[in-house]
Amino acid sequence: MNGLSRRQFFETAGAVAGASLIRPGGVEPAASAQVSKLTLAFTQYLRFTPLATGNVRPTSVGLTWVRGPRTDMLNRALSDPAVDGGEASMLAHLLRLDGGDRSLVAVPVFLLRNFTARDLYMSKGSSLTPTGLNGRRIGIYNWAASGAVWYRHLLRYFGQDPASMKWVVGGTDQPATVDSRASLPAYVTNAPADKSLSDLLLAGDLDAIFVPLPPAKHHPVDGPIVRVIPDFRAVEQRYFTETRCYPPQHVLLLRKQT
Repeated sequence: MNGLSRRQFFETAGAVAGASLIRPGGVEPAASAQVSKLTLAFTQYLRFTPLATGNVRPTSVGLTWVRGPRTDMLNRALSDPAVDGGEASMLAHLLRLDGGDRSLVAVPVFLLRNFTARDLYMSKGSSLTPTGLNGRRIGIYNWAASGAVWYRHLLRYFGQDPASMKWVVGGTDQPATVDSRASLPAYVTNAPADKSLSDLLLAGDLDAIFVPLPPAKHHPVDGPIVRVIPDFRAVEQRYFTETRCYPPQHVLLLRKQT
């Protein structure tokens, strides 16, 4: 992780999914073994390359990988009848279960995990601290997303109450309409149609923003947007030591047979 940006992490970090089920070197299962066929849709992460190329293969499953951009693959995993499942938002799955949808089963393979202290930004020159966020105005990229759940968990870790804050949902660098999977609490509103979260932050209409990728105007020295927690790695290491939590965001889903 040392020296990797969040964007590079999304592309390269992590372990190969289902490591306990795979055999290195492309070794075929025994001829007498019964092999089931499975087609899964996944984001084209580089960390899955050994499986995608066949250098690492499941021992008892004939696996076909459907790979592509994240949004497309998340949608296909849920709705494409040609695939058996794949990568999905963990929160979205929990919301489906809460709504009575049992058509998909989550397998405890977490395909995307992220620590979150690095994702909190403020305007350069601000004196904001992670323990001084109660009552503040905070922008967020989505309210009902897996990452956003873990943002709120981080705030509670700092002794803060997310319900005491005024939240604004919108696009990081460009105005965007964000569809929420759940109804918004009274203290959560959408950003103006012509404003991004970065616009609102720099105009002083927000005190901080929580977003999964650095804003375009972020720079640790020159700003004008900087991290609230510059030494985020040390904070994230302490968070893990104290909570034993490496926040899971995407999970492997399999479609039930009918």
